Amino acid sequence: MVMTFNKAGLYELFSHQHSYFKWLYQIVSHFYHRFTAFQWNQLKDLRLATFPPSKTIAFNSDHLKLVGDFYSPKGKSKAETILLLHGSSIFGRKLSLIQALAGEFQRQGYAVLTFDLRGYGESDDPQPNTPEAFNFAQDVRSAIDWLSRHEPEHSKQIYVLGHSFGGAVAFAAQAADSRVEKIISFGPPRRLSERFLDPEAREKQKLLVRWQADMQLNEPLSFEVWHQVLQPLNIENYAQYFATPGHLPVFLIDAEQEPEADLLFLRNFYQGTVPPFEYWTVPQTDHYLGTGFLLGLPCYNQSTVQMFVRRVSQWLQQTHELKKNVSKQIS
Repeated sequence: MVMTFNKAGLYELFSHQHSYFKWLYQIVSHFYHRFTAFQWNQLKDLRLATFPPSKTIAFNSDHLKLVGDFYSPKGKSKAETILLLHGSSIFGRKLSLIQALAGEFQRQGYAVLTFDLRGYGESDDPQPNTPEAFNFAQDVRSAIDWLSRHEPEHSKQIYVLGHSFGGAVAFAAQAADSRVEKIISFGPPRRLSERFLDPEAREKQKLLVRWQADMQLNEPLSFEVWHQVLQPLNIENYAQYFATPGHLPVFLIDAEQEPEADLLFLRNFYQGTVPPFEYWTVPQTDHYLGTGFLLGLPCYNQSTVQMFVRRVSQWLQQTHELKKNVSKQIS
């Protein structure tokens, strides 16, 4: 007798019994996010991503408590602020990549605010029964509201940098809040229509279970609900907007070691845009810039992360100067 392996059935079982498997998924997540870029000749560039925030904060978004970290700029009383959004991971803002980027951007003189999106990390879980419960763009709006109230000197120039799932939230946030001046989207979810949203998509159950597990939700996510949640997070929906002059500046980034289909998707997306829209592939690294956990500690390759930070900072300053020049010409 030949036994067949029913992946769909396994995903269905996991989604309904996830509360019993949380401990196992946490172990798997630590293994998946282990530090793999370590080589003896790179020992000098190995760093711990243990940058203490200036303060840990909390604010409400749709009656949900969100927890975050604020990093004051080094040596500045006023500064541009980067809202740094994590991807879909049980670690949320504590992911090695996010901690490394926060510390390195702070060193460059930026104020940085990281926070756990609803459902992730230390933030409250929404009730997974309506699309409105997962309004991640509202979390960004609420974070900006917090800045305006508690750090007004750092709320004048706000940029959103999102990684992976957070890169999609960055697109939704700029559409929902005019206070967002620029967005940097690094490795956003790609081919969502092909992989999840289309009726014949083959990976929908797998991706649905992963999102549920990353948020550590006990209740199964509904495909009907999540299908609506992903609509404003699908970057394909913004193609026409970014093909029209007058949009806000966007920096779209991927990494050389990501899947070829994902790289091709972003290249094609970029080809349909007009300035101010820039695209860059980070050389010789992966979706997480080679960061990860080593013996339980968040680690990163300083050269790679600093290259990323310098390139993003250069783009931010270039677009800032361009905006000032345009304003002078108009006046």
